[in-house]
Amino acid sequence: MLKLMLLSIFFKLELANVYNQVNSKFKFREFLDIKDLPDLNQLREIYSRYSEDKYLELTLKTLNKLKFQKIRNIKSIILDSNSIT
Repeated sequence: MLKLMLLSIFFKLELANVYNQVNSKFKFREFLDIKDLPDLNQLREIYSRYSEDKYLELTLKTLNKLKFQKIRNIKSIILDSNSIT
């Protein structure tokens, strides 16, 4: 669920669009390692509880707890979100 919400936030797409794309294409589900996709209404209910900032904060805290030694000293991460089409 969090993966879908973060994709929606990162690419500034509506949650329904992300859900439909992931639901319709097996390769997306496989890439995101999503085995069971919840109902769209459940996602919307959970997504509406908090702001985007709270979800991003949750993600950063989770990544910090993983304690990867190689990325511990990295101060910034560059993400390329340009379309390849």
